[in-house]
Amino acid sequence: MGNKTGPKPQLSANDIAECALKIGVDNFTIGQVAKELGVVPSAVYRHVESREDIVIRAFIRAGRQLQQVPTDLSWQGILRWMADDMWRLFDRYPGLAPAIFTTPGAHIGVQKYFDDVVTALMDADFPGDRGRALFAMDMVGDSVTVSRVFHEHLTSVGEDGMTGLERAKKIFQTRTYVPANIKLAFAPEESWMARDGLNVQLEFIIEALEVIPPRPEYSRY
Repeated sequence: MGNKTGPKPQLSANDIAECALKIGVDNFTIGQVAKELGVVPSAVYRHVESREDIVIRAFIRAGRQLQQVPTDLSWQGILRWMADDMWRLFDRYPGLAPAIFTTPGAHIGVQKYFDDVVTALMDADFPGDRGRALFAMDMVGDSVTVSRVFHEHLTSVGEDGMTGLERAKKIFQTRTYVPANIKLAFAPEESWMARDGLNVQLEFIIEALEVIPPRPEYSRY
């Protein structure tokens, strides 16, 4: 059979970034991206400078998919909405949350989103100045991201066929690493597979913001 004729498929940096997101931006390789896109690795490098370049482009691309901040909610409602919005994005792109913590400058892709959320908080009579609102948004964002990383580790299946939660339960049941006289805290349970813990943390943050007076150091945030 002869070679196929016709125009070669067009490739762009956006295609490469989207492919990395779908594979898992925390652990993709250039070879995997090239294979998925049907090109050789050298073709990828014609559009991006490095793997890190792909990661940053992927963050920017993912950040654009966060929704527009609603203007009809209380400031408490905006923080809850933001947590839901971030979780939806992490649902779409597994691996995105872990990569945020291992990529310096990852938040470059959500600068407008940050500004929109803080502006919405201030317009909704947030208790404090813009610096405190940014601090509050950062606390919520960190809580969501950490919870998501934990969630992905718990639900992932290892080479032994066990989920992370099952492996954690096994470790606690054997008690190999803890003396018998120590009472175990935070024993793994099925509720960890849900968002229950994150929701409790979120309400704790909101209640603290409601009762703790603003402090000058937040303005430097």
